[in-house]
Amino acid sequence: MGDGCSPSSRIHRADRRPPNRVLQQTGRRAVAPCCRAARWLRGARSWALALSTRGYMRKQQGQKAWLLYWEWGGAHAAVEDRVAAILRPRLSQRIVGEIVQALYAIHAYSPTELALFSKQPNMNPYKVQWQHGHCSCGGNPTLHATYVHDLVIDTDASTGLETIRWVLPPIHRFHGDSGNRELIRAELPQQTARAITGALSDREIGRHKPEWARPNDGKRQ
Repeated sequence: MGDGCSPSSRIHRADRRPPNRVLQQTGRRAVAPCCRAARWLRGARSWALALSTRGYMRKQQGQKAWLLYWEWGGAHAAVEDRVAAILRPRLSQRIVGEIVQALYAIHAYSPTELALFSKQPNMNPYKVQWQHGHCSCGGNPTLHATYVHDLVIDTDASTGLETIRWVLPPIHRFHGDSGNRELIRAELPQQTARAITGALSDREIGRHKPEWARPNDGKRQ
């Protein structure tokens, strides 16, 4: 009675309100702009928290990567840096294999051989071989590439020398007849300490010959 309308008339007026077009078109009621902004802020905060948490865990546990490294037999074939390259983890095996073969060719072949094998790839004596998600190329030393996790690099503050640590994934063998999976090798933590600073070096310190030096190397003008 305060507004001069009876309850029945108020109900009648409510029935005459225009329909909610958003509800008719999408099945959802329209949300006020302030509510949408509040929801967006809550989502953004959750997203930022998740990113910061993942970044913290990545910093603590290391990163995933394709790691290229040298293996050799005997001191005469030793390479100055065991690690040859660190590649982003999303690269395909085909691209990683091409990089491995190219790096080994640059390391081992003369310009004449590089030109020949680029024109006639079938004549290349060292091609990439894949097995259990791991590839290798070359003789002694051999260049390897494998997908690793927990890759961490620590730098000595006094010397500037880096220590690279990583974990090789386990290797399994699948039996097609039974469908079972056999563990061949468990996860294998590895590390290498660099002896030089700066860019990675593939120089074979055990095979460096004096006659390879330029005429003025080691001599004063």
